[in-house]
Amino acid sequence: MAIAEKRRVTSMLRGKNFKKLDDLENVDIYDGRGHFVSENQVEVIKADGTKEILEADKIVINTGSSSASINLPGAIDNPLVHNSTSLMELDTLPKALTIIGAGYIGMEFASMYANFGSAVTVVQKETVFLPREDRDIAENIHANLEKQGVKFIQADPIRIEGGVLTVAKDGKEEKIAGDAILIAAGRRPNI
Repeated sequence: MAIAEKRRVTSMLRGKNFKKLDDLENVDIYDGRGHFVSENQVEVIKADGTKEILEADKIVINTGSSSASINLPGAIDNPLVHNSTSLMELDTLPKALTIIGAGYIGMEFASMYANFGSAVTVVQKETVFLPREDRDIAENIHANLEKQGVKFIQADPIRIEGGVLTVAKDGKEEKIAGDAILIAAGRRPNI
């Protein structure tokens, strides 16, 4: 139900925001693929093949970002392995969710899915939880997530087979089974 509502609201807001821009007298929308032809010019190739050169003193690249991936055997083309976008498209709630990565994206999903009722296990390579955050804040987040039932394992991911993640911990291999695996390895710019 939450996913259906997210889809409805997202679709409605995209249409509304596009129309809001498109209706402005001083905004022109060019739908196509663009590339720089000089420091101050972008060529836009439209779907019909026509080209248009846009020129400006300042050009802002605002193409968003995509989920970063990691090179982990068994992750590619595995329907149980997700990034932050594809996990939000699942129609059924995973009973057990394994998250690889304990950054802010992984922690956001850990909290959300624990609240939805999934058993969440977070695997992190780092020995320090949320190393870029102030220690008191990181410790508070860690404690709150543990109160929500989130389990943390400091280990090195080795491979994925179906919904099973194998990790190396203290010189031994350990298997973590789940219905879904989220690779939360950060974001990279779409440029």
